[in-house]
Amino acid sequence: MFAFQISNSLRMYFFKYNMGGRTDLITYIGYASTFVGFALVAFIQPFVKKTGKRAGIIGIEALAILVTLPMLVTGLKGAYAISAVMFTYIAITFTWTINNMLSRSAVLDSANYAQMTLGINGTALVNSTFTFVNKCCQAFSMFFSGIILSATGYNKDAVEQTPGCLKAILLLCTVGPIIAYVFSIAAMYFYPLTRKGEVEMQEKLDKMSFVNLEDDLIL
Repeated sequence: MFAFQISNSLRMYFFKYNMGGRTDLITYIGYASTFVGFALVAFIQPFVKKTGKRAGIIGIEALAILVTLPMLVTGLKGAYAISAVMFTYIAITFTWTINNMLSRSAVLDSANYAQMTLGINGTALVNSTFTFVNKCCQAFSMFFSGIILSATGYNKDAVEQTPGCLKAILLLCTVGPIIAYVFSIAAMYFYPLTRKGEVEMQEKLDKMSFVNLEDDLIL
């Protein structure tokens, strides 16, 4: 979330300065985001049933790294290809939407896992902490981006920015998310729930709920 918010907040700067003022292209990314958001509603459930959240997140984040490379490579060469940039941004919209859905669902599974193993229902705590951390990421990402741009010579009144500033914008929009995805994949490697584990956990939770319901009825 931290890396995505940095990349998202710098999108306007990237198209304005790195892409020579082609801010009109952002409109098409917005259209793609809306379409992808609605289209994936029907796709995500069968996808999760097929892969499970752990494998799904690892796979989609690995794909996100690959689709970011065209924009990074062309940018480092100093010749931004519109096709490469638009491919990366639209593809990232697709991968981010899936990853966000799966991650939120995996967080809920973590709460259920704790309830099953420890007997403590921490769903409310987990959800509130997740929301709080997301808000912190949004706030600190803007602060971090501002510091980096200031350090590399950003001037809001300038029509063109310094080469160092342009490179910083490119790296924050590409390398930042790539590093974040690498760390996330490493973390998900140790995530204990496979698809089989998710099914077994849900069956146990259903039995626990049924037993508790029977106890309530007896009382």
